[in-house]
Amino acid sequence: MSYRVLFICHDGDLYGSQRSLNLMVANLPPSEYQCLVSLARTGPLAQLLMQYPHVRVLTHKRLQWVKHDPRNLWQRMGDCLSLAVAVIPRTWYLINTIRQEKINLVHTNVTVSLEGALAAAVTRLPHVWHIRELFMEKSPKFHMVLGRRFSRWIIDRFSDQVICISQAVRAQFGPYLAQDPDKYPLIYNALPLNHLPPLLLWNDPQRIILKALALASLSLPEGPCFRVGYIGRLSEGKGFHELLEAFIVLKARNMPVELLVAGSFVDAAYQQRILDRVAECGWQGSIHFLGQQADLTPLYEAIDLLVIPSANEPFGRVVIEAMAQGIPCIGSNAGGIPEIITADETGWLYPPGQVEALAELMADLSRSLWKLETIRQNARRMVYERFNIETQIRMLRACYQSAMMRHQF
Repeated sequence: MSYRVLFICHDGDLYGSQRSLNLMVANLPPSEYQCLVSLARTGPLAQLLMQYPHVRVLTHKRLQWVKHDPRNLWQRMGDCLSLAVAVIPRTWYLINTIRQEKINLVHTNVTVSLEGALAAAVTRLPHVWHIRELFMEKSPKFHMVLGRRFSRWIIDRFSDQVICISQAVRAQFGPYLAQDPDKYPLIYNALPLNHLPPLLLWNDPQRIILKALALASLSLPEGPCFRVGYIGRLSEGKGFHELLEAFIVLKARNMPVELLVAGSFVDAAYQQRILDRVAECGWQGSIHFLGQQADLTPLYEAIDLLVIPSANEPFGRVVIEAMAQGIPCIGSNAGGIPEIITADETGWLYPPGQVEALAELMADLSRSLWKLETIRQNARRMVYERFNIETQIRMLRACYQSAMMRHQF
């Protein structure tokens, strides 16, 4: 039997959740699943999806129940009113889509999309909600219009299965998780790993050549120095300022270190704060803002270490991507990152907010490259064992079967 699954996606850009969705859809067996992906906003994701023969791309309008800016009482009241006005027409549009396309199951890709859950409830279809955020924590860029606790109740009430991408995400559902743990499967994000080349030793001549070519392609100078990388959006919540301050500490000690930054600013005030700090410290020539990179391969070949300073990372997809490429990682000991990094075995952890601790760790590693070699071998092996796409798809198919069985009773 072939199932028709409608995926609800809030955005067509290629951030972590969209890349995970693309990978899932691409690897679901075409003989068993016909996938329809409805995007609330178009973007490069649509082009990727349209290359798969068992996938169709649709569009819809989103119900905005998450805001990115802090809200006062009057603003929240206005947000609730706007949500109430939009709920019927936007949900009804999806209801018609579900009926016309003869959908068997609805899969909402992230917490911020509400419309898919409501449409599935009206059409009495099984609904799977994929939770990729730490929405119960106070976040500078994640404000639930209906409040965190009520939103959590909605997720539980309108889902047959709630996929959590880490134990940290799963723990948010405390009382509901205790009542029905099988409803909250833990399915980690994954990677396609069959195309990765063998790891080359740090002093292998071929790797040295690849590094020189990568630096040239990024328009960066060569030279003997320790290169630290950062990948992701540049925002308060991602903690880039902590890495910047740790880097400044190292430069003040006259250490030969450079910082390579791949990502874009999402907040004008934060961008100005960072640029002012860079200008103030006087190390502009050692900090390279590369912007968002469509292909991260040259960056991985150029850097010696990746730092993930986010204190509220639900999972940390960039961590497993870097590990798969043989890049050792330092991560904040918070959120989902400790579920990936085992300290001193597959990477290193530091207390969130402790800039001096991060700086000392980076300094020690820059002087002890043999530690990096051991860690990168361990990390890649761990990624192959725990985060391969075959395991994720097997668990996802089991989740769909469970959702359909639960919905019947």
